[in-house]
Amino acid sequence: MQKSFFKKQGAIGFLGLIISMHATLALANMPPDVGAGFDQPNIGTTYEAFLTGNISDDSTPVEQLVITWSQVSGPAASQIKNSSASITTVSFTAAGVYNFQLKASDGTLFSVDTVKITVHTTVPFKINKPADGERIEIGKSYTIHWQMDIPAGCEVEYSLTGGKSWSRITKTSVLDSVVWDIGTNYLDSTREGILKVQLYQAPTNVQTNFILVNPAVAEKKKSGCGSGAALALIIPLWLRAKSYERKKKLAQRVNKKA
Repeated sequence: MQKSFFKKQGAIGFLGLIISMHATLALANMPPDVGAGFDQPNIGTTYEAFLTGNISDDSTPVEQLVITWSQVSGPAASQIKNSSASITTVSFTAAGVYNFQLKASDGTLFSVDTVKITVHTTVPFKINKPADGERIEIGKSYTIHWQMDIPAGCEVEYSLTGGKSWSRITKTSVLDSVVWDIGTNYLDSTREGILKVQLYQAPTNVQTNFILVNPAVAEKKKSGCGSGAALALIIPLWLRAKSYERKKKLAQRVNKKA
């Protein structure tokens, strides 16, 4: 019995050791996981760029991380709007290649990642289609096309509210064109809109104006205007005829009395 007891005690002790090891591993602190985002090759000096950090941590030993963006290299000093926010913007005064570092610390361990941003004096970037003020028919597919000297991924949006709200056309980053399948849920015969092509994950963009046209409603209104114009022509003629008949009858009465 005593021998058996020691065996059980040994088994229990071994199990306790396993549990203790798992608990120790579970409580072990790991450094934060840090990502500084994609490189941005096509930013103009007159625009801001987004610094888009992605950070995760095991909340050990603290839940609150210390986050810091800093410029590592570049031809001139840049202005980071909020260096302690994971997502912020940065502005430039000179063209060149800049490198930025994102650091996240949990008080004991830290991790870093870098992102490269290439800044140009100007960014040759224009929309070829639609041309400014071009009329686009709804219910059809329309190919939007743009060009830039240094190809880069873009996203495309449009607004029918004068820029107060925007709707996305692209679901992913695209290079120089996208097919827009325009719905038929616009009841107006014409609707003015703004098209915006924007560098992916960056505020640099170009815009152009367009006019959505609903041929069915436009034709209906045109037909209605034709009928109205015809009535506008017929009614005066009818009134003149009625006036002539009254004058004729009045003249006949006068002649009879005479």
